[in-house]
Amino acid sequence: MNFKSILFLFLYIVIGRNSSAQNILISGKIISNNENNEIIYYPPFNNFSNFSFSKKKKVNKDGIFEIAIDLKKTTFIKLIINKSPIWLLVEPKDTINIIIEPSLEKKNSTEWLSISGSNSVGHTYFNCYYNYDPGDKFSTIRTTFERKLNENDSLLLSECYKEINKNSTWLDSLQILGKVTNNYCDFMKTEIEATISRELCNGVEIFVKDNMRKEKLIFDLFKKYNPLDVKLFTSLYGKHYIEYYYEYNFKNEVKTDKEIIIEELPYLSSAPVLFQEYIWANNIALYKMGVPDMYDYCQLFEKYKRNFQNEEYIDALKKINLCNLNEKSNIKYVALEVDDTDFFTTVVQNFSYTRLYIDLWATWCGPCRIEFLNYDSTFNKYLEEREITPLFISIDGKEKRGIWDKSLPNLNLSGIHILAGTSLLKSIEEDIYENKQIDIPRYILLEKGGKVLSLDAPRPSDPKIRQIFDELLKDRK
Repeated sequence: MNFKSILFLFLYIVIGRNSSAQNILISGKIISNNENNEIIYYPPFNNFSNFSFSKKKKVNKDGIFEIAIDLKKTTFIKLIINKSPIWLLVEPKDTINIIIEPSLEKKNSTEWLSISGSNSVGHTYFNCYYNYDPGDKFSTIRTTFERKLNENDSLLLSECYKEINKNSTWLDSLQILGKVTNNYCDFMKTEIEATISRELCNGVEIFVKDNMRKEKLIFDLFKKYNPLDVKLFTSLYGKHYIEYYYEYNFKNEVKTDKEIIIEELPYLSSAPVLFQEYIWANNIALYKMGVPDMYDYCQLFEKYKRNFQNEEYIDALKKINLCNLNEKSNIKYVALEVDDTDFFTTVVQNFSYTRLYIDLWATWCGPCRIEFLNYDSTFNKYLEEREITPLFISIDGKEKRGIWDKSLPNLNLSGIHILAGTSLLKSIEEDIYENKQIDIPRYILLEKGGKVLSLDAPRPSDPKIRQIFDELLKDRK
């Protein structure tokens, strides 16, 4: 383990030990005609932010709720209120009140969400504007990088740093006005910088062909935005930057006296043990939820218990039934591999008899698989009543045919499944994404015969999807 990793671990342990747990209170009201209001929340584990292990909170008949959480350190907490996600960067002793009307949720609007209490203006801006569509900021930095790729490294990175800084100017304004604490501003900036830096590293890997230049650019990024900043332990997306640091530096040299829990991720075994026990537990849970057929999760759990003794994580893993055998699905689906044709030709030649709700996804895409959970009997009935057939197009490519085939029986998704071949992938990139970055999941609604109703349709989890679809289909037979 190198000096930076040791210091990283030491600082985190010292900070954690010198902090005592203090209560935070999140309360509020859900405005909804739904009699079955539901709140799912993700309390921190061992001072780490947690987005894998959830708890449910009852809501009274008037939509009133109250959640008390013990907290030692500043961290992100995720809530899902009637399928609407809310992210809060909370500090010990915070009190936060939320009034939410999920049916009014829309981008760049506060009509659906009102937050008061600690750092309320920061929470509101983050959820209603900045983080509403995370893919937006990734596309911007990728575009800047590609445009400046032929410039010298100093100018290239300088332009990218400017784009990263633009993403946090709202925090500077709120801090000057006294609307957020200095601590909130510092943590949120670290989160934003780390998240976009991770995406920028990905851009370097893809677009820079010269290995020496690639290595220098990534080293400069690590130097500018430290991937071992202790604040990233409690971050939202920033933890992926830590993972990337270990992947990049230890992919060919793993030093550990413990078992590698997931063989495809050996580099994580070079991280400090404190981070390992967290990230392995987190990844086991995420893979189980997103790719239930990929591993023998009971075996992974046994390996985890042999190597780590953190009872909090072990108890959480026990609750997600890792050792239950997958049951055979009764869902009916048709699986096809399509190549040598463009996107709209595929649709018109094969599916002109029905409207289509097209779901672009990949087996490795966690958010895609989370959205699959919303294809329940109620939603499927809604689609059927409107003569809409779900069409799932995987962009994995032919090389992942085996993984795609293996995953389908366990997804519980009725409809038509297509694995896109080379020509279809190229057409999707050109016709749907206009040769820009491919972000998934992506949804498309087509009328019978292939007429486009929406090339950027709402997700299945969107509370307003039925309202939007009914408006698009109004007056159509």
